[in-house]
Formats: sequence, C-alpha cells, structure tokens
Amino acid sequence: MKTLLRNYIIFSIIALSIGLIYPLRRWLNTVLIDTAYVPVLRTIATMEKIHKLEDMVNKLMLENLTLRAVVFRNRRQKFIARWRGEPPIPDSALVPAVAVAYIPVGIPVNIVIDHGSLDGVKSNAPVITSNGLAGRIIEVKPRTSTFVSIYSNGFKVGVLDLRSGVLGVLNGGDMELNYIPRGSNVKLGDTLITSGLGRLYPYGLRVGTIASIDTSNKEEMFMKIKVRPFFDYANSAAFWVMRKW
Repeated sequence: MKTLLRNYIIFSIIALSIGLIYPLRRWLNTVLIDTAYVPVLRTIATMEKIHKLEDMVNKLMLENLTLRAVVFRNRRQKFIARWRGEPPIPDSALVPAVAVAYIPVGIPVNIVIDHGSLDGVKSNAPVITSNGLAGRIIEVKPRTSTFVSIYSNGFKVGVLDLRSGVLGVLNGGDMELNYIPRGSNVKLGDTLITSGLGRLYPYGLRVGTIASIDTSNKEEMFMKIKVRPFFDYANSAAFWVMRKW
C-alpha cells in the first residue's frame, strides 16, 4: 500500500512538472522570437538593403565621374582647336577698361578700373587681360569698379590642366595649386585654364603655367605645386570685364 502511494505521488509530481514546463517553454520561445530572432532578421534585412543602396550610390558616382571626364575631354579638345592666343569671347561680351588705382601699391590685391554699372559692369564678373584671368569684380559704382586680383590671398579659382585634364584649385597670393594628388599627370610648364566649375568663371580662361612641383614630402597626400600666372600686374593697365559668362 505504501509503495503504491509513493508511486502515485511521484507520478503526480512528474505529470505536474510536465504540465508546467510545456507552457513555460512555449512562453520562452515566444519571448525569444519576439525580442531576439525577429529583430535580428529585420536588422540583417536592413543591412542588406543599406549595402545594396551603397552599391547603387557608388555605381552612380562612378558613372557621374566618367561622364564628367568625357565632358571635360570634349570641351578641352574644342578649346584647343579654337584657341589663338586671345580670349575665346566675342568683343560684344566684353567691357574695355583702364586701371585708375592699385591697392596697395606694389603687388595689388584690389584694382580700381574706370568703368562701372553705367557701362554694364556687374558684381562677380570675371576680369581678364590679353594674357589671361586677372580677377573678379567685387564692388560696382556708376562709373568705376573694383576687382580683387589673382594676387590676393583670398582669391580662389578652379583650374584644369589643359594637357592632361587634371583638376585643381588655384589659391591666389601664394600661387599654389591645391588638391592635386601625388602621382597625378601634371608637368612643369603645363598650361592651366579655368575649369568652369562653380560658375564664377567660364570654362577656358587662361590662368597660368605650372612653375614648380615638390614631391619631397612623402607623407603628404597632395603635391606642392607653384603656379606662374599669365596676368602680369606690372605690365597690365588695360582690362576687359565680361558682360556674360
């Protein structure tokens, strides 16, 4: 009798344990699925979408760079074909002017000319000489205007190596050509023209030539390049202000 009672009690405990464990396991599975498994799957799916979008962006950027290279190559070829030593601009688009003041005396940062708004001069208009880019209009009065010259430290212009098509930014004042990576196809004597990027200056204005290339610092990402501008302030008194660009 005692044995039968003991077996009954043991059997009852086991049955009760099984009855409790099964719902507990179902609850734990549900919690794990909702709090861990599903979020992980969603995260994996989101990361896959991000990687696909990144691949699409990279492909579009590559296509854009390729198209830009083709455009620059075509524009450069056309420019070389028509260049005859004078700005490739019709006379009707130019306002002739003469310098009346150099500020400061010596290497001029700003130059005042004898034509203003009454003559069609506008702010930000490029100023050129027969040799090349001289500066950009920064102040316009009815009969006079002031332009910042290429010799100003604050002067910057996007340029293009006419021979190789390499792009860079000329910093006025110190006449350094910036953002040219080491190993780029640039050589001493290469002619630089305005790239047309930024829309402050049209494509094709002569800027200067590469005067020196320093690659001695192996830790620098960019080469140190000096430029000799075509604009010679000491021998230039006649200018042209562009009406359209």
